[in-house]
Amino acid sequence: MWASSRRPLARDSLLVLSQQQIDRFDRDGFLALDRPFVSTDDLEVARRLIDGLFERFDELPSDLAYDLGDVQLHDGPQQLPEINDVLRLEPRLLTTAAFARCRDLAAELLGNKVKCSFSHAINKPSHTGAAREWHQDLADAPHLAGVDAVHIWFALQDVNEANGCMRFIPDDEHSRLLPHRQRGGSSLAHALVADGVDRTRAIACPLQGGMATVHRPMTLHSTGPNTTHEPRLAWIMHFHREAPRPLSVRARRSLSRIKRSLHA
Repeated sequence: MWASSRRPLARDSLLVLSQQQIDRFDRDGFLALDRPFVSTDDLEVARRLIDGLFERFDELPSDLAYDLGDVQLHDGPQQLPEINDVLRLEPRLLTTAAFARCRDLAAELLGNKVKCSFSHAINKPSHTGAAREWHQDLADAPHLAGVDAVHIWFALQDVNEANGCMRFIPDDEHSRLLPHRQRGGSSLAHALVADGVDRTRAIACPLQGGMATVHRPMTLHSTGPNTTHEPRLAWIMHFHREAPRPLSVRARRSLSRIKRSLHA
């Protein structure tokens, strides 16, 4: 069980979840935060850095910056431009309050030591009919099956169904990894789409800027098209529990000597 492996946070960590929210996440596999957890100024800092990356989208390596739409690599306007590995491309993001608070959120759900294993950003252009269709993140990374992880979708502006907020289908005891295919059945597409999704159970999660959703890698989710006049930006961070470092040979010998002296 997820709850049994949690450890109390350090005293200087700022808690953001109630027990009721933690229980809801354990039950449904996702949670929408009900309040912003960074200031307006801190939100603007993160937004400005992400905006800067998309301003140089065409200059970035094609294995990191591409289209999640019908064709992954192409010239001209992008349907769903995505930039991967944003923490390496823009290290100043690591110093933002937004990153610190998302790390705190992951730590509350996974334990005191967490690591950001992947981070990307998606810019959904205005008046685009392109949706990010239903999928499970585990389909892109099956080697992470069984790893305790949470994925945080941080809203860099107000989001709703009109501009493509997150939508989830709650987990249940029958949750499993569904078959996935490339978008549109095309080998030119990068994005995967799940088959056999019961959309009648979908729950939309509108957010204010500075709020976030968090979900498990197995949880089905999607975002709809952006029908508004403004682009919609989101920053996504994947966290997993950090394994304790193995003791060095010297440390193990010192610990052994201490134990022997205690029993002498």
